[in-house]
Amino acid sequence: MDKRRAAYPAEFRARMVELVKAGRTPEELAREFEPTARSIIDWVARADRDAGLRQVSPIGIFAPLSPISAIEPLDDRRVVVASE
Repeated sequence: MDKRRAAYPAEFRARMVELVKAGRTPEELAREFEPTARSIIDWVARADRDAGLRQVSPIGIFAPLSPISAIEPLDDRRVVVASE
């Protein structure tokens, strides 16, 4: 028996993104609703990318769009944006 479920409706995913942007955490929303925190994080990243707020690097990491001078490498896998 396949344990995968049908995709969440676009309206539901958009509402989860709105709630995260309003200050709720993906973990909090995952406890209250059915999707995992990882799914919600992915939906927020995709919404940001679709809105032109993020880009995908050549190695597949989502990175906020910002001036190069504001980006400090943390390690080989992640990039942290310095606050202004």
